[in-house]
Amino acid sequence: MHVTSSHLSDFTEAVGSHFRPHQVTGPDRITGNLEARRFGRVGLTYLSYGSEVEIRTDPLEGFSLLQIPIKGVSSEPERDRRERFSLQSAQVLGLARNIDFAIHRNCTLLITRFENSDIADTLADLSDDDNSSRTMMAMTRCDLASPAGRALLSQLRWLNFELDDEMSCLSRMEAHCSKGLLVSFLMATVPGLSRRSTPLPTIAAVRRVEAYVDEYLSEPITIADMARVAGVPVRTLFELFKRYKEETPADLLRRKRLEAVRRRLVEASPYETTVTDAAMACGFVHLGRFAQYYSAEYGEKPSDTLLRRRHHS
Repeated sequence: MHVTSSHLSDFTEAVGSHFRPHQVTGPDRITGNLEARRFGRVGLTYLSYGSEVEIRTDPLEGFSLLQIPIKGVSSEPERDRRERFSLQSAQVLGLARNIDFAIHRNCTLLITRFENSDIADTLADLSDDDNSSRTMMAMTRCDLASPAGRALLSQLRWLNFELDDEMSCLSRMEAHCSKGLLVSFLMATVPGLSRRSTPLPTIAAVRRVEAYVDEYLSEPITIADMARVAGVPVRTLFELFKRYKEETPADLLRRKRLEAVRRRLVEASPYETTVTDAAMACGFVHLGRFAQYYSAEYGEKPSDTLLRRRHHS
């Protein structure tokens, strides 16, 4: 969906049909631009007005929005001052809050839409708090300067890059990527979520994950799958890997897949194996990124490994 308009009333109607009806105060003539796309159950929208406008509406129903000013700033009233949002701190629009904020002149927002049911399910994975509605009602600001916030920005940039790549196999990774976005978003938004007061499980949980990855290497494996095998919430899984492996669950999965591909290229019959077949058999779906990872890990292209095998044969 791509909408441009120079008339505030027409653009307001288009934006309202995409999100929800709302009131906008601003100049009649604008340079409005809206670009929206879906990725599974996550929505990504770029929104700008080219002029300063103020937006008001009732609380959202069924979904929440993360609004990141990737250019300029936005703000909302806060007692006797205005709360400003930027690439360091983003605004969260969610449950039980009337919406009142300003988009400043030359500001462009990257708006990520999450379904509230998905947020509640992920909160249950990340914490022992059984009152997800109370937590969601308190979500107003996302700390993009935190480690989780920086990870979220990186994920969003990567996701937009992949969505623009016609050769990407991103659709096969929807569950994994959507879950990763939600985890980073919540850990950067909910205070204290990244801290744990109870003892961590032992390294045995990590070894169960390693064994699972080895057995199902060629299958689509999500972070949620790995947490289920370990018997812990997703947040605890990351803490376990930080303590015992000094790598993330995604790093482990990629490393083991790269090792499996290299074994295939080195050991298989050189004239009956291709790089594509080896990569796909080990769970890689984006061959361009696989080649980058392989070269970074082994200092040579995967095709060079296979050619050397043919030469020795």
